[in-house]
Amino acid sequence: MNNIGKILMCCGCGACKQVCPKGCIDILKNRKGFFSAKLSNELCINCGLCTSVCPISNSIFNKNQDVPLYYIAVAKQESIYERASSGGIFPIVAKKILELGGSVWGCGYGKELSVIHKKIKSFNELDDICRSKYVQSYLGDAYSVIKEDLTKGELVLFSGTPCQIAGLKNFLKKDYKNLFLIDIICHGVPSAGLFQEHKKYIENKYHKKLIRYEFRLKEKHKDDIYYYNYYFDDGTFKSGAYYKDIYYNSFYNVLSLNDICYQCPYACEKRVGDITIGDYGWGKKYHKSFEMYNDISCISVNNEKGRKLFSYIQDELKFENTNFEWIVERNTNLIKPTEKATLSDTFYEDIYKLGYKKWARKYYMSVDYIKKSRVITILKKWMKR
Repeated sequence: MNNIGKILMCCGCGACKQVCPKGCIDILKNRKGFFSAKLSNELCINCGLCTSVCPISNSIFNKNQDVPLYYIAVAKQESIYERASSGGIFPIVAKKILELGGSVWGCGYGKELSVIHKKIKSFNELDDICRSKYVQSYLGDAYSVIKEDLTKGELVLFSGTPCQIAGLKNFLKKDYKNLFLIDIICHGVPSAGLFQEHKKYIENKYHKKLIRYEFRLKEKHKDDIYYYNYYFDDGTFKSGAYYKDIYYNSFYNVLSLNDICYQCPYACEKRVGDITIGDYGWGKKYHKSFEMYNDISCISVNNEKGRKLFSYIQDELKFENTNFEWIVERNTNLIKPTEKATLSDTFYEDIYKLGYKKWARKYYMSVDYIKKSRVITILKKWMKR
């Protein structure tokens, strides 16, 4: 058997589907709600193309990675900084690529708050693909479209998780000078199916249609407590600390991640992107000039293309050199995958058996659970000092 049927874990990137000459692979939601490859054996000719592009069976890293340059950084422009989840690095890079006439791919919302990777060509579209979305995104035919644009000589920026970028690189099979890649320091992703169930739960609870969910509100972030906003179709919104939202809290306590995330081959110092970005709020204790900021980014410039990309944006950043040891202090996914929580083995099975509403009431909406979650957060914060 020379096909993806022999691969036990899937990140859902869809590279296999897009390379298959017989169209015998679909990307569908599995029992846990994660996008996963499904093979039709009747049509398969065992050509092996699907396994050759799989970023899990064929890990790929930068071939000529230089010694990375590490920075602490925030956007100088206040309007960009305030609308970003962290330091505002991605929107600045994206803005530059758009100014140069290129296209930008990032994670945004689709119909019914589905989380998808989408291509943008204008500044008016940029806001939708900025800020964190703690959901597995659907890539559709993104890799095929990107290859077509690159072949035409168009400038392209793609941002995503390391496995998504590795899937793209395997699919393209060669380096393109007009392609820039930004990978994030990824802790893992919950399923798209779980997020949709949570959306329905919120709508039933408030008797309104949810039109937007923001995971991190900068204006309320303090003491390592992140806040969410629900936006409804009647113009109202609801805010709260992450531990009061069952979906967000499950992600924060690493219960709802994809199985492959706990064994991620890309959770290491070697990178797949030209630039890597991530949170670095604790960096201000090492950099006094950043003490006034709650949300700060770290940047790892990984190769020659990364240095070129950084040169495009450095005038729009407040930045200083930093070091890997300080970054990895709380970005442990730069050296190892997220450790699997004890309850994660039964997490999705419990939801499947009980249904989301009953499961939420039984396990998460009790006062005791919320109190415990708050205590866990305080303890984690104390231990990181």
